[in-house]
Parts: sequence; C-alpha cells; structure tokens
Amino acid sequence: GLVYAMEEGQNVVPLTLLIDYLVQKTYHDLIVLSELLPRKSDAERKTSIYQFSNRTQLQFIRLLALVKWACKASRVDKCTEIIMFLDKQAALFVETADSLFTISKERLSNASFPVFGLQSAVDVLVTGTYSRLPLCIKDKIILSPTLSDKEKTD
Repeated sequence: GLVYAMEEGQNVVPLTLLIDYLVQKTYHDLIVLSELLPRKSDAERKTSIYQFSNRTQLQFIRLLALVKWACKASRVDKCTEIIMFLDKQAALFVETADSLFTISKERLSNASFPVFGLQSAVDVLVTGTYSRLPLCIKDKIILSPTLSDKEKTD
C-alpha cells in the first residue's frame, strides 16, 4: 500500500508518525497551558481548559477514525492495486491504438485492396456456374464422364 502510493507520487504519512506527532503536540500544548493558567482569572482558566480539552478531543477523534480506517487499509490497498493495473492496461491499449493509427498512416498509406472479380462473382451468383474458367484448369480439375466398358478394357 505505502510503496504503491509512493510510486504514484502521493503524499503518505506513516500512522505511527502521526500518532507520535499528536501526542507530542498535546503534551506541548498542555505544558504551555499549565504555564499560562496561573496568570489568568478563574473564568479565563476554565475557558482555556475547556477549549484545550475540546480541541484535543476532536484531534484524537480524528486520529481514532484514521486508526479504524487503517485496519481496513488492506482492502483499500487491493483496490488501489487493481486500479493501478487497470490504468496500466488502459495506457497500453491507448498506446497500441495510437501505434496502429501511426502505422496505417505512415506505412500503409499506399496500400489498397486487390481488384475483385465482380463479373465472375455475378456469374456464379446468378447462374450458379462459371463459364469463363480456362480450359487448361477445366481439363485438370473437372473429371470426364464415367468410362464405358469398352474404354475400361482399353
């Protein structure tokens, strides 16, 4: 998963790094808050503590959502692999189509179909026979009528 995402140039942050950062940031904010609270009035302290706890709770809820998602990440990785495979196949298909088009324009521009014997085709379709067959072919392919008894003895 992580390797594929890095190959695609996506920004990937390991989950352990994210957890470590959030814990350190929370610890730092708590230290700063503890240093600032003695200088504030009672109402300001309560407000600051409430804001800190609310902000921290939201960040850890987001982290929890990421952790739950990461448990299902193998499914996402499989989907990502399938998508990457299909994207590569699509790119190969487009490349092949482009190559065939280029070949047809550059190398086959003077190519043409042979002249078909339309008259012969019409004769066969209309009459069911072909009367223009050369005699040399006709003699070799078409058998003569069956031999009589006299011809067989000769």
